[in-house]
Amino acid sequence: MNLPPPQCLVTLIDSYPKLNGEICLGGAETNLERLMRFISENYGQEMKSTVFILRGTPQIEDPYLNQESPETRIIKIGSLRKAVNFLIQHQNRVSVFYCADKTLYFRPHLFLKLLHQFKKPILLRVTSSKYLDFLKSIPHWIRLLLSRFFFRGREDIYVIALSRACHDGLVALGVNPERIVALPNAVDLAKYRPPEDLPCARNLRSQLFSEMPDDACLFIYVGRIIGWHKRVDFLLQAWQESRLSESGHRLLLVGSPKNDFFIKDGIKIWKQHGPIDSSSGPGKTRGTFWTGFVEMEALPPYLWASDVFVLPSDFEGMSNAAIEALAAGLPILGRKAVSGNEELIDSHLTGLLFADRQEFVSQLQWMARPENRSGMREAALKKARDFSVEVMCDRYVKLLWRMTRAPKESS
Repeated sequence: MNLPPPQCLVTLIDSYPKLNGEICLGGAETNLERLMRFISENYGQEMKSTVFILRGTPQIEDPYLNQESPETRIIKIGSLRKAVNFLIQHQNRVSVFYCADKTLYFRPHLFLKLLHQFKKPILLRVTSSKYLDFLKSIPHWIRLLLSRFFFRGREDIYVIALSRACHDGLVALGVNPERIVALPNAVDLAKYRPPEDLPCARNLRSQLFSEMPDDACLFIYVGRIIGWHKRVDFLLQAWQESRLSESGHRLLLVGSPKNDFFIKDGIKIWKQHGPIDSSSGPGKTRGTFWTGFVEMEALPPYLWASDVFVLPSDFEGMSNAAIEALAAGLPILGRKAVSGNEELIDSHLTGLLFADRQEFVSQLQWMARPENRSGMREAALKKARDFSVEVMCDRYVKLLWRMTRAPKESS
């Protein structure tokens, strides 16, 4: 693609991979890192990228946005107020501002100030339809007034919807459908694609569960060990009710509660159900193994060693972990009416959707039988092709290019 002269993309996000120590980051952070890497490698001379983060190690007192290097510049900001004021004061250096997660939305006065005083194109990202549910309860006419007040008829503000649920929620709030861009999360398919021969996966499986029968099913959960929204507590209750451990089936939990906003919630679950030595190992709950924190680069073998991915969350935007599972050939058990799940899970092809714990228990038991999973591996791999990181990044770049051109074309 032929881009216009050098552009400066500025992004705001709460945290960023490899800058926050031992922490399980979500889809917003990992997808932004993939996008920034793609831009640096393919358009680094035409589009300069700077990421403002609230949590992390880099610190620059007076950021200058038009850096010479094609590499993405990461800057830790002192506060959201400082970031907003800097953008407004130096907007002549910025081509597009991209708010990549919910960080700014929970500061309405700053968000409104940015929308009204920052005159360059703005790209917003809705990370979950759950955040829209409360606003949808407001009468329709009030929602329309709020939408008009916030956006003031601007034609250079776009909103990314990760799923159909996010899209519908934005439309219900009065956002112009022409300004909503359907752009789901994506993963590096090559990284997660299972090799033809899986000796490493079989060895890993036997190391974790030495007495697990060959025909038994290994379920896997990947994510932060918390109850709030990830619902690991719900998963463990259902696992115990299923009694699958008595037949040799096992549950692998990959993730850590450490350095998390909800540390008390996660630590409570860890202490009650996790490994005795508090770092990793067989859990107190029968038939479980807890890995603790695992680097993203080390994750694929755990997926390759497993048979079924479980996603107990009661809200998501578009689960990166679930897409990674599909790319590794795993069917998914996910909750109904959760943003993104309907796009990822085709019933009895790439997984199953459950409504409550009773149905989840039944589906765990159904998936444990190998004959019921026949053909699901191939269907999952095929489904994952729709969520290629290359396709996602290319669509982002085209959108950014369109946003920088639109004001000129309309003048």
